[in-house]
Amino acid sequence: MFHVGDLAVYPAHGVGKIESVESKEISGAKQDFYIMRILETEMIIMIPVQNVDAVGLREIINRKQVSKVYKILKKRDIPPDNQTWNRRYRDYMDKIKTGSVYEVSEVLRDLFLLKVGKDLSFGERKMLDTAQSLLVKELAIAMKTEEEKIEEEIHTIFSQNDDDDTSILQDKSAHQFVASQEEAKQRLDLAVADHIANISRSHITNLIKEGHVHVNDVLTQKPGYRLKAGDTVKITIPPLKPSKLMPEETPLSILHEDKDLLIINKPHGMVVHPAAGHNSGTLVNALLAHCTDLKGIGDERRPGIVHRLDKETSGCIVVAKNEETHTELSRQFKDRNVKKVYLALVYGIMRTKSGTISLPIGRHPVDRKKMSTQSKHGRPSETIWKVKKSFKKVSLLEINIKTGRTHQIRTHLSAIRHPVIGDPTYGGQKRWANISPKALSELLRKVRRQMLHAWKLSFKHPRTEERVSVEAPLPEDMENLLKALKSYK
Repeated sequence: MFHVGDLAVYPAHGVGKIESVESKEISGAKQDFYIMRILETEMIIMIPVQNVDAVGLREIINRKQVSKVYKILKKRDIPPDNQTWNRRYRDYMDKIKTGSVYEVSEVLRDLFLLKVGKDLSFGERKMLDTAQSLLVKELAIAMKTEEEKIEEEIHTIFSQNDDDDTSILQDKSAHQFVASQEEAKQRLDLAVADHIANISRSHITNLIKEGHVHVNDVLTQKPGYRLKAGDTVKITIPPLKPSKLMPEETPLSILHEDKDLLIINKPHGMVVHPAAGHNSGTLVNALLAHCTDLKGIGDERRPGIVHRLDKETSGCIVVAKNEETHTELSRQFKDRNVKKVYLALVYGIMRTKSGTISLPIGRHPVDRKKMSTQSKHGRPSETIWKVKKSFKKVSLLEINIKTGRTHQIRTHLSAIRHPVIGDPTYGGQKRWANISPKALSELLRKVRRQMLHAWKLSFKHPRTEERVSVEAPLPEDMENLLKALKSYK
């Protein structure tokens, strides 16, 4: 039995929310229906209450059940699947369409393991993608985290090589210090960062969580543990695991490069780093071919990456070539000493020439894939904008962000009812329908990605301490749209 407001899984379409429960007369008989809105597609579906089991409609799993899902994904002592393709297809599709979350997990695991021994057929790849997409969305909601993080965790489960495990136990670099009176009540991760040079805060956090730090000979896995004066802290840093990421020769538009860093003009459509479903064609794959010694800098899955841009956002992104540069640039981003200027084409004419949006941003209360200014746990966020040019029912904004929240610009502009043109997540993809003349409406309808560009980037060079400033030229699609808009008065 579901109630209005409940989140539920409809395997054939994804995760949705029960909008209402309605009674309708069908062939002279009254029937009750759940009216459900699918979160990703906004599709409205009417499900007969008596057909809930038949269509596989089920509740979102809770946090306690998540551990069982991960146990299923990690299980390896399973008999080989010797069924014919037709039988396997029927069994797997039945589990995906009407099975429990555990059965969907089994399908995903079996297909990933099958993939190790052979190339999957088109049908098998499609089933794997369907099972993974469904499971990722459900786990992200259950764990109240980002889908990208769940994708990375699943990818890690299936990319682990048991033969590499012993390398963690060898050649460890050991560090030790005794907490002073000044360090009393300081967070463990901050104190470790002060005592070990050239290592990022995120790396230290991972070391603590992974069990490489002891306080008074007791394993401590809480980065926020408060030290006491006299505490003896021991840190062991395991050697970096060989990266399994593959270099790919992909042309890069380089705005600046020296022995410590490089700045790329990232094209729209390129994912920054590998994740489940994006193991190739990413910026990291291209960087590994361009910088052969990049592996091991920062995160193993994101070597050299200091900050990110959304897949469909183009423009400036800086990459560190060594650990010292990575640590210092990360600090500058954290301390908000990096100047980032964006250009965005938005719907509507702004009421003033400039302004500031100061609205907290947090995870959307229902759709965990989105960010929102209505979140109960929003973090302070500030976006400064000014009108660079005005067109008919469209504005070109120059934007300076003081904070760097996920989807900050897109979320803030949507909140003030000026969404970025082409943004499918924050209301910028369908506004064209209410615009006249028809030719302008048709022009905006054809925009296939958010018109957002990381235009300028400026920071202090970690080694020379000189100011580095670059500007990325507009991508062709955005340039062409601006030219077309000039013809409308």
